[in-house]
Amino acid sequence: MRRVLARYFAVEGDPTAARTAQRLWEHARALIDAAPASLDMTAYTQGQMDLGATVCTRTRPDCARCPLAPDCRARIDGRQDELPTPRARRAQPLRHCWMLIAECDGRVLLERRPDTGIWGGLWTLPQFEDEAALEAVRAGLAADGQPLALASIEHVFTHFRLRIQPLWLRMPGGAPAPADENRAWVGIGNLAAHGMPAPVARLLDGLYDGALLLR
Repeated sequence: MRRVLARYFAVEGDPTAARTAQRLWEHARALIDAAPASLDMTAYTQGQMDLGATVCTRTRPDCARCPLAPDCRARIDGRQDELPTPRARRAQPLRHCWMLIAECDGRVLLERRPDTGIWGGLWTLPQFEDEAALEAVRAGLAADGQPLALASIEHVFTHFRLRIQPLWLRMPGGAPAPADENRAWVGIGNLAAHGMPAPVARLLDGLYDGALLLR
């Protein structure tokens, strides 16, 4: 019903916003006040709903079949595709993290995420929210060199975007034992056997030239 009224009266603004909804309600009330006392409200309401569902549709409204077309301001002004005004999309907040690609003796250090939360239960690269935590893990690996920053990647979740800064650290010596059971050194040729989040799989697949056999 809101779509029909917004087009018929050329009401701009998000129909779900309070101010726009109030304007639509005022137009609806004026129509009812001007109607004869014999108006069947049930049939009137159902008619508007049917009109919106079958003729005045969200996209490609069939104005040629619409009984309101002669007086519809949106049709007269050629604004059927503009009205009602689309709801403004909220900007998704952007978060940042670092991921460490620690490589040693043809193996990569992976860690398994907790069962709950983002990427629950999947294997991924060690992830850090700040550089201090990243440096602590690097020191624990007894790595002498500094990691090489690769091109950042971005992954879109439902409510936010995550920008990942990968850091590649190649260690010439033997790989130290993982700090806990949720971390493991995995051979590059065996990466495909570990379930990973899509952005991590793409990152490693590109770095190791199709090691995950993505298609």
